[in-house]
Amino acid sequence: MMLKRFFFLAIPPVFLLLHVLQTPLVFPSFLLRPQVIACIDTRSDAQNLYIMLQRYGSVLLPTQETVTFLRRNEFQSAEDLEAYLGSFPQSADIDLPRALVRASTLIRPYSRIILLLDRYPSAAEIKTIGALQRRGLPPTTMRLPQTDYDPLFLAFSYTYGTQEGALDFDLLFSPRVGEYDSLELSSGGKSLAATFPEELEEGRGFQATLPIPASGDTLLELTLTGNRGSLRRSLRIQSRGEEDPQILLISDKASSRNLLETLYRVKRVTLEEVWRENLAAYPLLVFDGVALGALDSELTAAITEIYSRRSASLFFVADSPRFGKKGDNPAVERILPIELSPRSLRYLPDLGILILLDISASMMGEKLSLAKVSTLELLKNLKDTDRISILAFWDSFRFLHGFEEKRTLSSEVELAPLIAQGGTDVYKALEAGLSNLLSLDMEDRHVILISDGNTKEADFASQIERAYSRGITISTLAVGDDVNTALLSRIAQETDGRYYRVLSLEEIPSIIFEDRKSIARSSFAVDLFSIFDPASTPVGNVSGMSLFTPKTGKPIVYRNQLDDPLLIAESKDQQLTVVFLSDLYGTYTKDFFSNPEVVRGFQAVLDPVLRRHQLTVRVAEAAGRMSITVSGRDLIEPTLEVYRENRIVQHRPMEAGIYQTYHAELPATLPGSYTAVLYSQGAPLIRIPLYYNASMQGLPTDALEAWVEYRSRSFVYLPAGNLYFVLFFLSSLLVTWWARNPKWSRRSSS
Repeated sequence: MMLKRFFFLAIPPVFLLLHVLQTPLVFPSFLLRPQVIACIDTRSDAQNLYIMLQRYGSVLLPTQETVTFLRRNEFQSAEDLEAYLGSFPQSADIDLPRALVRASTLIRPYSRIILLLDRYPSAAEIKTIGALQRRGLPPTTMRLPQTDYDPLFLAFSYTYGTQEGALDFDLLFSPRVGEYDSLELSSGGKSLAATFPEELEEGRGFQATLPIPASGDTLLELTLTGNRGSLRRSLRIQSRGEEDPQILLISDKASSRNLLETLYRVKRVTLEEVWRENLAAYPLLVFDGVALGALDSELTAAITEIYSRRSASLFFVADSPRFGKKGDNPAVERILPIELSPRSLRYLPDLGILILLDISASMMGEKLSLAKVSTLELLKNLKDTDRISILAFWDSFRFLHGFEEKRTLSSEVELAPLIAQGGTDVYKALEAGLSNLLSLDMEDRHVILISDGNTKEADFASQIERAYSRGITISTLAVGDDVNTALLSRIAQETDGRYYRVLSLEEIPSIIFEDRKSIARSSFAVDLFSIFDPASTPVGNVSGMSLFTPKTGKPIVYRNQLDDPLLIAESKDQQLTVVFLSDLYGTYTKDFFSNPEVVRGFQAVLDPVLRRHQLTVRVAEAAGRMSITVSGRDLIEPTLEVYRENRIVQHRPMEAGIYQTYHAELPATLPGSYTAVLYSQGAPLIRIPLYYNASMQGLPTDALEAWVEYRSRSFVYLPAGNLYFVLFFLSSLLVTWWARNPKWSRRSSS
């Protein structure tokens, strides 16, 4: 009796203690809101994904870098979802734990996860997901569309590099192979090996030595024959063939042979065809006279990623004025060892220049002095054959002279008498100046506006469009402290010009020279140039070349007598970035390439990234995964990057094994070609061609065991907040009422 009374009285203090200790609330997982996270091949599993979407209302779809939230009301049918997924990055072959963690940050509180898969995860992935649950990941149930598992073909592997021109092939069957009487392996209609299943090594293992084709690509046909009929299975395996191209040359030129094609194995494609190739499969990509402005955003992104990841070397040929000028492709320009502007003005095309000089009252004093000096310095840094017109303006304007060659001008005399006067009308001056400039019969035309930009309001958009549509660039020099930066920078930016701030006389010469170079077209000079090697030894002549400025510290292999680079090559961790500033076909370089020392010089530059490294490589395929094992005593901290359709799908370190071997497991679900780039100490070493057939059914024992043993958390611990305090308050009221009610108090005591 006293025990019951004590129990009732103890309830409020217990709730208060739980509140003070912030004890979490134990809650069954099955009562939590389900959230589906689908790590599947969106191309083949759209129907299953739609079913999950209808059942649960929403699905999170992670890719390599992003997570997309799909909602039921966004798709009226499975066909709508399939059409949407047609342009969607594939979700297969991603790092499951990483994708799961990234997607889990987007789910609502008090949810559990249903992880939809189209492959069995590895034992390591299952263990990692289990560990993540223990560290706070919501309860996670892994689900496969199909769970039946009755395999015949478990796995196959092949090894090359151990013997010249051959590879060792191994195929592992389940005991069901005993149901068949014979096994034959053939390729191209030619039988390579045959045996009886009962004679297989250890009952299930089949081994054969196969010839490596010149292309490195082999299509094998497996035929099992027995009382139940025949069973055929095709397997494609890829290795490094002796005739595999070392260089991918992108060019829209006629297919006449160039220097590289006489020295190396080259595959030539046009700019339109380049995306049919897996760029990572080639150690060297050559852009043969491709204009930088012709590289679309996707190809530009691929080039910059190749450079940043050091997955291949890059070779650019600037053999005509169409190669480009500064600003045509800033992303690619940043990785080039040259600046796309000449070291001197000598070979630049003539330019028609209109100088708009602000002499309004707001320019009084030091501003006008800076403006006049800027104009004079500009004239000093122009070619004698450039044609110049100067227009002085205030709220009116006056042409000091029409377009005349620089050598005929005496502008110092013309500028000296100018004084600050009146208001400012940039629009009126720009309108009149552009009308005169447009009548000038020159290909390159440029405007330099020297002003503080403090002008009356006007519709500058029309004049900006007028200049831009006719190929006229406008650079603006903002002089003094009080300037209209917004207007002057807008005019320059929207006409592909340059905006400069001028605060002192010392800045003016370098600004003017830089502006004259920056707006020029690519300088390709047809002239006779003597070429020298790094030891200043003459090695030949070229009759035409682009004249660009080497970036500071970049090594020049060959240069002309003016110290302009002809071949400049930057090397970093076995990656080259090469620029050749003439043609590879002998049009301008016939004399130069006739020197054997020059040819050997090119080979000395390119051979380090093109030579074949003799490593033993073993490739294996099982269900949902491939593995690579390499042998090499010189490997240091090797890592693998795996590319599919020019997207990186795997990046992982290789694990050290016995006898100087290194191993990596690669999850895979999408059939097709892949390329693995092996790095040693951060430098690309070899490329390993791969083909995932998706026809093996074998799972590693540890993966099967981990799958069977895996359990989602049955209970979760949720933050109670003020729940225990509310229960303390309510229970206190109940106990107080109970204690003050004699009837109930006596009944509980009796």
